Amino acid sequence: MITKLETFLERLDTANTTDDLSGLAGILRDTYDVKHMSYLVANLNGMLVDPVVRGALQRFNPLDWKRLD
Repeated sequence: MITKLETFLERLDTANTTDDLSGLAGILRDTYDVKHMSYLVANLNGMLVDPVVRGALQRFNPLDWKRLD
């Protein structure tokens, strides 16, 4: 029996555009009933890193996304 996660991962493997990723993020968010999802698109070298995500990874406390400009 294929689980929801396995189905999602198969669809993720075939995603070709950021629109595909955006749609999949929404599906994952709804499946696991979470309020917010985000994803990061990097170049082939993996060099593009969102500065907000980089800052969040350097913090101990959770980041309050509502307070960001």
